[in-house]
Amino acid sequence: MSIYKCNKYPKESFIMNINFTKLTPTHTKDWYVKWFASLVLIVAQALTSVGGLEPYNLILFAIGLSGWLLVGYWWHDRALIVINSVGIFINITGILNYYIGSI
Repeated sequence: MSIYKCNKYPKESFIMNINFTKLTPTHTKDWYVKWFASLVLIVAQALTSVGGLEPYNLILFAIGLSGWLLVGYWWHDRALIVINSVGIFINITGILNYYIGSI
């Protein structure tokens, strides 16, 4: 527990206690998938910033987005399902464009 003190008010009148408690369970299947997918997305972003590794970064993006799509399905979270479905579609289009040519 940490205490936040504001200098604008007298010491006695304003002390706010901030408690950080975990709301989500840890070491469940969705916990492992979301952290693995997040790490894959970070690696894909790093490969994108390096440049010249176009098929690999797109494939890693598709894997990471698929992981988050699975988590969204497990959580019944429509926002995660929509954003990751669109991202997967865009990445698969980019992969096909890279290997096949102009789509």
